[in-house]
Amino acid sequence: MVITFSLILQMIGIALLITVLYVIIGIIPGTDETSVLVPMTVILVSLKVNPLLIMSAFIAAVVTLNITDSIPTAITSIPGGVMSTPLVGHSQTLKKHGYTSYSVQWMMIGSLIGVLVSLPIALAFWCIFEFLSVQTGLQISNFIKQYNEYIFLGGAILMSMTSKKKWVGLLAIIPFGFATAFLRN
Repeated sequence: MVITFSLILQMIGIALLITVLYVIIGIIPGTDETSVLVPMTVILVSLKVNPLLIMSAFIAAVVTLNITDSIPTAITSIPGGVMSTPLVGHSQTLKKHGYTSYSVQWMMIGSLIGVLVSLPIALAFWCIFEFLSVQTGLQISNFIKQYNEYIFLGGAILMSMTSKKKWVGLLAIIPFGFATAFLRN
């Protein structure tokens, strides 16, 4: 894939557009990552948008949601999304003592630090996989594509085993698997 100046401008444009959109969406309590990221990604994929534009939009949406998710939590003690749920108790305490504005600032800074740490780590893993693919001739991406169903199933099982209601989480995988299989065919 050739990266041109026009493509870079398109990536910047879609990132800015998605950022503005998700600042508005992210401030609404209860709009977590799954409910708003999946529809946007499905729309872009179904429109056959360049994968680099999809990645730019996705990263911009995740960064924006991570930063704006904490605003409704700090102000109203209603979680902005799943990731901000553990902050509700602390935000109630800070609100009781009159530190709401400080909690908004520190939650946003914490989210920004999380993004600034996780994004380079994810890109570093991608670079390592690409380097290993080029140096060894092993097509790691083909291996992942070949076994991606099992990789995602393993991840779903691992995630469900970390929850308090393990059996409910495990049973929830079954209808999700049927829905995914139905949508693929």
